[in-house]
Amino acid sequence: MKTKYTPTATDEDMIMDGQQRQPIYRKLEKEHQPLQQSSRKRTFPSKPIRNISIIILMICIISVGIIGYIHYNTSNTNKTHLNENQDENEQIPQLRSYSNDDDSDYPEIVGQMHIYFRQSPNSFYRRSFEKLTIPVARYNRRHFPLKGPFISLMPRMPIFADRYNKQTIIYSKRSSTLIYVLPALTDKHGKRFSIAELIKSGHVSLSNTGIQLKSDMDMSTYFRSESLKGSNIPRINSRTGGFMDGYRTNYESLSVPKYDEVTINTDEMFGSEEKSEDDKEEYNNNQDSSNQYESDEKSRSPRRRYPPRQRPRPTRRPQTYKTKTTSTTTQNSKTTTESESTTKKSSGHIIDNVAYFQGSNSKNQLGGSKGKVVTYNSIDGLNEYTTFNNGTLQTQKTGIYFSMFAAQIGSPNRNGKGEVHIWTEKDGKNEQNSNSIQTINRGTTSVLVYSSVFQISTDQTLALLYSVSTINKCTSLGLIATEPEYEPIVPSIITTIIQISDGINTIPYAELFSTKTQLGNSNSEVITFDSFSANNKINTTHTKHNGNIEYNEEGIYFIIVCAQVGSEIDSDASGEVHLWTKHNDKDMPNSNTIQTIRSGSTSVLISQTITKLKSNDKVQIAFSSTNKKLGVIASQPKNEPAVPSIIVSTFRLRHQGDAIPYAQLSSSKSQWGCKKSKGIEIDMDDGLQRIKNKNGIIKFRESGTYFVIAAVQVASEDNNGIGDLHLWMKLNGNDIPSSNTIQSINKDTSVLICQSAVEIKVGDKLQMAYSTDVAQGKIGLVATHPHNEPLVPSIIMSIFKSSYAEDNYD
Repeated sequence: MKTKYTPTATDEDMIMDGQQRQPIYRKLEKEHQPLQQSSRKRTFPSKPIRNISIIILMICIISVGIIGYIHYNTSNTNKTHLNENQDENEQIPQLRSYSNDDDSDYPEIVGQMHIYFRQSPNSFYRRSFEKLTIPVARYNRRHFPLKGPFISLMPRMPIFADRYNKQTIIYSKRSSTLIYVLPALTDKHGKRFSIAELIKSGHVSLSNTGIQLKSDMDMSTYFRSESLKGSNIPRINSRTGGFMDGYRTNYESLSVPKYDEVTINTDEMFGSEEKSEDDKEEYNNNQDSSNQYESDEKSRSPRRRYPPRQRPRPTRRPQTYKTKTTSTTTQNSKTTTESESTTKKSSGHIIDNVAYFQGSNSKNQLGGSKGKVVTYNSIDGLNEYTTFNNGTLQTQKTGIYFSMFAAQIGSPNRNGKGEVHIWTEKDGKNEQNSNSIQTINRGTTSVLVYSSVFQISTDQTLALLYSVSTINKCTSLGLIATEPEYEPIVPSIITTIIQISDGINTIPYAELFSTKTQLGNSNSEVITFDSFSANNKINTTHTKHNGNIEYNEEGIYFIIVCAQVGSEIDSDASGEVHLWTKHNDKDMPNSNTIQTIRSGSTSVLISQTITKLKSNDKVQIAFSSTNKKLGVIASQPKNEPAVPSIIVSTFRLRHQGDAIPYAQLSSSKSQWGCKKSKGIEIDMDDGLQRIKNKNGIIKFRESGTYFVIAAVQVASEDNNGIGDLHLWMKLNGNDIPSSNTIQSINKDTSVLICQSAVEIKVGDKLQMAYSTDVAQGKIGLVATHPHNEPLVPSIIMSIFKSSYAEDNYD
C-alpha cells in the first residue's frame, strides 16, 4: 500500500489561506440562509399555531407549579413548627410540658407518676416494692395521635398496650377526655416490656400495697404535672406521638408469661364513651337486650362483650353512693323501676334488670372476741344497691334475695389456731340462727360460707359480722387476703347478693334450719328441721318428723345446704361427714360432698343443686359419718346468734313455663393440680337449659346477670398430700378479678367454694381454673364413690340466670 505525502503548512501559508477563504464563507452563508428559512417554515408553518403552542405550554407549567405548591404547603406547614420544637428539645435531653394546638401530636402535658416494681412476685406474702418514677404523656382524647392496633390483656380494665413499641395506654374513665401514655420499660439487656403486661403478671403495681386496679380507676390520683429530667428519660416523638424510646432500668430479664390477647383499635378502646349522657343511657339499654346483641355479634370486638359497670369506689367517698340502673328491658321500663314491686304490668313480661351486689376486700380483716362488721374496698358488680363505707348494704328494691358470703379465714403468718364465726345483721340487729363456725389449724386457710334466702323491703340494711377465738393470744386470726403469682387476688371476703324476684312472696321459696345436734353413723340418716325463717308455697309440715320438704308448685328449683359438721360437744372425735340430697326418697345423683373432722374441729359443709320438681315432690337432706360422735352440730355462742346444725335455702327460678337458662354440672374425674393453672374438666351434664357445656367450657345463649357457684372436693392422693389448692373463674379466657379462693389440705379432704354474680352476654364462655402449691404428695380435685351413697364428684357447679316474670304476682 502506498501512502500519499502531504506537506505541512507554515504560518504564512495559513494566514494567506484564511484571507482567501473569507469571501468563500460569506458566499456560503448567503446561500445557506434561504435553506434555514425554508426549514423553519416547514417546522412552524404559521405564526398563530406557534403562539397557541407556547400559551398551552405555559398553562401546563403554571398548573403543575400551583398543585405542587399547595401540596407542599399543606404537608409541611405544621411539620415545620414541630421540627423547630423538636430541634429545640434535642438540645435539652429532658421532658417538658407543652401546650398543644389542635393539629399537634404533642401531648397536652408531659408529667410523671410512680409505679412500684418487684422482680419476682411471691405466692403468699406481700413483697416490698421498689418505687420507680417514670414519665407520662397526657393527651386530650380529641388529639390522641396513636392509631393502634392495641392489645387488651385485662378485660374490663381501661389499660392497653401497643403491640409494636410496648407503650401502655391508660384511659381514665373518671376523666373521660384524658388519655395517659406510659413508655415501655427496658431491662439491662435491652428487652422491652409494656407496663400493661407487667401489671398483669404482678411485677408492677400503681400502688405500694400491690392492690389490684379497678375499672373505674382515677388516673388523676397517680399523675403529677412536674416534668422529669435525666439522660434516660425518653423524648416525645413529634411525628407519631407517644415516646421515642423505652425507660431504661437495670433490672435483669423478667419472666413474663404469654397471655391471651384481644386486639382492638382506637374506636373500640373508647367504645360509646363519646356519646352524651342521654345517648349513653339509651345505648346501654339497647346493648343489654339479647336480640340487639345477637344482631351485632359479628361486628363487636371481644372486649365490648363486657358491659360497662357502675362500680364506684367506696373508699373515695365520705358518704353513701348508689348506682344507676343498667336496665336490660326498654327505656320506658327503667323509669318505672321504683314502682315495679307494687304495680303489675302485661302478663308474662320478663324482667332481667335485677338488683345485685358483688363485693370483695383485698386487705386483711383481723378480729377479736366481739363482733366486727366485714368491710369492702372493691365493688366488683353493683346494680340498684347502696353501699356504705362501714360495710353496711342497703336495698333499693323490694323483693326476694339470695345471699352468699365466703370468708377466706386464717392467720396472717399461718401460725394461728382457733375459730372464726360469721353471722348477719339486718337493720342493725343480729339475725337469729344465722351463725356459722369454722376451725383454723396452724398452717392452714379455708373458706367459711354462709348463705340465705330472704324477703326484704326497700331501704332495709344488711351487714356481715365476724368474731374470732384464738388458742394462743399472741397470734391473730381473721379474714385473710393474699396475692398469688399469675392469678387473681384472693380477697379476705367475697359477698354475693342477688335479687331472684320482685314484690312480696311472688315465688315459692323457703329457708329452713335445725336447732338440734344430729349425730350420724355409717348408714345414711335424714336430717330433720324444727324451724324456718322464710316460707312461701313450700310445705314444711312434716320436716320435724321425716325431714320432707314438699313443693306445692312445679318448676326448676335451686337448693343449697350449709351443714355445721363436727363432733359432739366436749368430744375430740375425728373422721368424715358425708352430705347429699334425696328426691322422693331416692338419692339424687352426683350430689355428695365430704368433710374431714380432726380432733373436735368444726366446718361448714356445702351441697347444692338445681333440679326440676313436680307438684308435691319431696326433697330430703341425708348424711352419714365414719364416727358415731360426728354429725351436724348446733351451738349457742355467747353474745352472738345461735349456730344451727343445718340451714337449707331453696327457691324457684322464675316460673315453670319459661325456658330458664340454668346448668347443673359435675365431674366424675379426679384431676391433679400443679403450680401452673389448669382448666377444670366437667364431663357430666345433670341439667341444662339455654347453656352449653363442652368439658368445662360453658357457653351462654342468653344475656343477663347470672349466679355461679362451684364446689370442688379437694383431697390428696392416698390421703398423703399436704399443700394448698386455689380455685377461681375465667370469662372468655381471662381471669375474673377477685374471684380466687384457697383451701389447705393436710392428709384430709374438704369442699372449696367459689361464687360470683356475673354479667353475661350471648356467646360468653365461662371456665373454672385451679392450681396447687404442694409441700408433699399430690393434691387435686378428687371424685369418689362411697358404698351405698351417691357419687362424690370432683366438682359440682350450679349456674342460673336471675330474672323474674311480672305474672308471678298473685
